[in-house]
Amino acid sequence: MAGTRNNNADCYFAFLQASGACSSDSDCGGAPCVMDVKSESHVCCKPKAGTTAPKCPGGMTYSGIPVLCDPADGDDGCPAGSTCATSTTDFTKVSSEQLILTF
Repeated sequence: MAGTRNNNADCYFAFLQASGACSSDSDCGGAPCVMDVKSESHVCCKPKAGTTAPKCPGGMTYSGIPVLCDPADGDDGCPAGSTCATSTTDFTKVSSEQLILTF
């Protein structure tokens, strides 16, 4: 049911928060609808107030949930067909996450 808040939902990154159940991105007002493994349901993941989200350099963009990557990981550092680039913001993150985005 769209709009129902799930306090146990997980949007994977400190700069995102679950704002309700969804069945597609269109239910989320521009935010991605993702499968939350903890709640075993789909949730809207919107920017969390008071945090800083990653930003792609040079006007490049990503859609949905950003994929954090580390080019130092060699072939495993960036998904096939994507490019890793350093975020232009020092975004709110878990200490083990790198400041690198995939687009």
